[in-house]
Amino acid sequence: LVTAPRPTCPNSPPVPSLPPPPPPPPPPPPPPKRTMSTAAARPAVGGKAHRAAAAARRTSRRAAPRRATQDEAAVVISGIEFAPPFSDAAITSMRPPKELDNGASLSRHGFSDAVEAALNAQVNVEMSASMNYLAMSNYFARDSVALPGLAAHFRKESNEEREHAEQVMEYQTERGGKVILGPLAAPPSEFGEGNNKDALNAAELALSMEKLNLTKLLQLHVVADEAGDCQTCDYVEGDLLQPQRASVDEAARMVRTLHRIGDNGHGVWDFDRSLA
Repeated sequence: LVTAPRPTCPNSPPVPSLPPPPPPPPPPPPPPKRTMSTAAARPAVGGKAHRAAAAARRTSRRAAPRRATQDEAAVVISGIEFAPPFSDAAITSMRPPKELDNGASLSRHGFSDAVEAALNAQVNVEMSASMNYLAMSNYFARDSVALPGLAAHFRKESNEEREHAEQVMEYQTERGGKVILGPLAAPPSEFGEGNNKDALNAAELALSMEKLNLTKLLQLHVVADEAGDCQTCDYVEGDLLQPQRASVDEAARMVRTLHRIGDNGHGVWDFDRSLA
């Protein structure tokens, strides 16, 4: 069939022709062919050569740690000059001395003589308290007193004070200090035998010792703080102050209870049973 051309209006504008479509993109180039020499040069997967090559690549990717040199500029923060942390000068300053037979501690660092002396004084306080508690325990264990509950309580307190002294001595040694044990005064052996106030007298003496011990710990903290020894400050706050505060509270409650009992011998006997 032959179609006749559509009539056009003489006054109509010409119809614009569409642009030709873009040419298709060229096909991607074929992958390069592996030659026999390339395949032979690559180690087989899973073999020793392959694992060694992989290990070498991983090692090469890691950046080797760089040690700062002495010529590098220091960092100033808030007016304080900080040298590079691992510079040659910093490492040299921390090396042990060439002569190791001079008796000096190699672990001592930032530990002043004042803090060392204060720790030795605290050891003496703890040992003195332990001796006094031991004397109390043996007093109440006598057959003429016969208060086994108080004897066991004060023996427990004596052991705790000795453990505290050993704990401080261990810390002293760890910091590179020398433990120097001072003389101890002889504790009393009598606490009012023959009357019912011996338990109260011993409890009041125990409260006085615990308060003195707490005061000495606070003084040790002040000495460490003035010396800039944050390690000793942290040690006193974290390991010593809280148990000592609890001991003061326990001794104060015992004194208050025995004050209420007064001269009542039966009341003291009943209080002693509550401690057993």
